[in-house]
Amino acid sequence: VGDGAETLFSCHTDTVHWKEGFQEVHYDEQMGMCWKQDRDPLGADDGAGVYVLMRLLAEKKPGLYIFHAGEEKGCIGSRHIAEHTPKLLKGIKRAIAFDRRGTSSIITRMMGGEVCSPEFSKALADAIGMGHRDDPTGSVTDTKQYKYLVDECSNVSVGYDHEHGPNEILDLDYLYDLVDHLINVDFEKLPVKRSAEEELEK
Repeated sequence: VGDGAETLFSCHTDTVHWKEGFQEVHYDEQMGMCWKQDRDPLGADDGAGVYVLMRLLAEKKPGLYIFHAGEEKGCIGSRHIAEHTPKLLKGIKRAIAFDRRGTSSIITRMMGGEVCSPEFSKALADAIGMGHRDDPTGSVTDTKQYKYLVDECSNVSVGYDHEHGPNEILDLDYLYDLVDHLINVDFEKLPVKRSAEEELEK
């Protein structure tokens, strides 16, 4: 969306489930929470991220939108892009995944390595305006695969917790509020301080 946009929005379409078929999802309106009672994961990781990207697309927010496949099996889709079609990311300076548990994280490090600058994470948190903060405890998601191709890479909380297990939940009120705030963010003005090229040369 938008020629010349420098921001990538990321989520993944695969989820962790143990059986096929329709799900019965419960919602508590007072708590604003979704969950299941069949001992199978909810799939908010990363159904919540898919929802975020669909809403941003509907609002025509400028950016490159990638709905990755195979994240739960080792970031298969994003690794393929990074290794075989990196030109797809030409001109992209920011890669933001919506695939983090909780309601407050902007991931600054994944697997111990820096993926975005403090200036970028602070500016993103300020722009969202919901009290998010730097979180250096990221493991792996698709944007990590782009750390040598894209200057600023991160991952933002989308409200799920206890992912991959029978107690997975989703804070739906937070998710809706997050999207309402994201719609007003000018992602193209977020600062770029980290250098992917310099990271590659280390």
